[in-house]
Amino acid sequence: NPNRLLGAQHTQELSLANKEGRRFEDVFLSKDGGRTWRRTLRTNAKVFSDPDPACAFGADGTAFLGAVRVVEGKIPQGYTVWRSLDGGSTWEEPVIINESRGFDRAFMVVDRGNTRFHGRLYIHGYALTGDGDSLGRQMEIVTYTSDDDARTFQGPFAIPAGVGGGVVPIKGGVHNGTSALLSDGVLLVSWFNIYFTSKTDSIPQTQRTADEQAGRYQMMVSRSVDGGRTFETPIVVSKGKQGLGGASWMQMFGPGVWVPTLAADNTQSPFRDRVYAAWMEGTSGRKVIRFSTSIDRGKSWSPARTISDNRVFDSGAPDKGGYNFAPNLVVNKDGVIGLFYYAQSPGGLSFWPSLLVSLDGGVTWSSPQHLTANSWVLSRGFEYAEVVRNDDGSNGTAADFVLRLRSFSENTHLCSTGFAADAMGDFHFFTIETHAGRPQIYAVTARVHSPITVHREVEDEIQLDVGTMKYDNIRHVVAVPVTITNVSKRALPLPVRMVFEGEGDGPEEIIVANSDNHRHTGGAWWDFVMASGTSVLLPGQRTPSRILQFQNVSVKRN
Repeated sequence: NPNRLLGAQHTQELSLANKEGRRFEDVFLSKDGGRTWRRTLRTNAKVFSDPDPACAFGADGTAFLGAVRVVEGKIPQGYTVWRSLDGGSTWEEPVIINESRGFDRAFMVVDRGNTRFHGRLYIHGYALTGDGDSLGRQMEIVTYTSDDDARTFQGPFAIPAGVGGGVVPIKGGVHNGTSALLSDGVLLVSWFNIYFTSKTDSIPQTQRTADEQAGRYQMMVSRSVDGGRTFETPIVVSKGKQGLGGASWMQMFGPGVWVPTLAADNTQSPFRDRVYAAWMEGTSGRKVIRFSTSIDRGKSWSPARTISDNRVFDSGAPDKGGYNFAPNLVVNKDGVIGLFYYAQSPGGLSFWPSLLVSLDGGVTWSSPQHLTANSWVLSRGFEYAEVVRNDDGSNGTAADFVLRLRSFSENTHLCSTGFAADAMGDFHFFTIETHAGRPQIYAVTARVHSPITVHREVEDEIQLDVGTMKYDNIRHVVAVPVTITNVSKRALPLPVRMVFEGEGDGPEEIIVANSDNHRHTGGAWWDFVMASGTSVLLPGQRTPSRILQFQNVSVKRN
């Protein structure tokens, strides 16, 4: 049923008599594509709480809910899984996975494709090993699998999280991200290798490594070709720093800082089995969303680039931005990539729930679309909401946005997002915010009405001619005149699109000032056409000159 959606939230009820309050999972079900919702489960948390919810639909429509099992006053111990045989309307008693072992920030995914692992449920998170509290233990990424709709589980199967493999101490620890499945059942799992020490640690600042002081990270991915039993040598997708130890809470951590996100195109689109990764980082002095693509099924990755909206960072007023955080990637049934994230408003600590869309396999991106009329003031404590879709392959359309906003809960606490695409291609967001004066869950639906675009690279068939550049000392903008000549023996279809890929892993010192799609960072582009309006660029022909403008942000910042 493509109209069936499942959402989960971690709820905390506080009272004056009991500052800890009650903690439990709430599950909400929609049978009409997100227009209306009702709660179908509230977990019993008399003995333990269940943070970090995750949910999924199985291949036969069975619904699953998972949550970290936290015995009151202790660290996470095991993982709790509920299942619903009627698609989320009623729920059976839960099962507990590995009760004796710490297990945290888990995600789940189900293979619903035509593969040899059809129907397999994967749950992966980071496991705590050894003695002591969560800051004194060691960590590794592990995966559990189930082939009987969560009745029984196999595992844990360890992923070699560190570069070169092995368990990594938490001081140089790991944090789990989301996973993705290719069309043939290959599983990809993401995580961060993190190099930092807590501000509460007894290690003097002078004795901490440079990586620890800077809060450096490595964005990692590993593949499994045997259904999650073993994993290939991890691949470093990118590395940078999170800017820990700054003056404000947003500089220090920021919500969602350690949660990378993966999405794979397992549709019939031209980008089938392309894999996408997004995460938040602070190399430039603020929080931005970075993006990388793999065109060889996760074996190698493109250089990371910033795709979140760029505003000039003012080091004298760091709380005013611009920070972008909590990215979540999804590919819909047409191969359209959706990226949900929070973008800081110019006023400071309020944020726009925002959507970026790519129609060409992550090469270019739309301008940010705000999904609500007002920016939201978010809680400093961030929990996770999840939303999943149950798709049956029905037809839909593939950039106009049609949005529906519904408030359907009034007792939620804390804040984060869930993101999914249904069988019709619509994107659904499940998020918690407080702009009405109390925490509420909101469900948002967005529809993209533009078709997929396939670009063919023509670098070897054109000649790029750059004229005399001019520099504006007042605006710190350089103007670059550019023409394109067809040096091939065939006519090239117009427009010829030039794409700015960004500046790699370094700070953002140069931004685009006049792109055709109004972007300032990676993914900004300009179209070159003929003045006559012809549809092709003939061999030997040259396009009219276009002025490309770039702003030196580092000079303006100083």
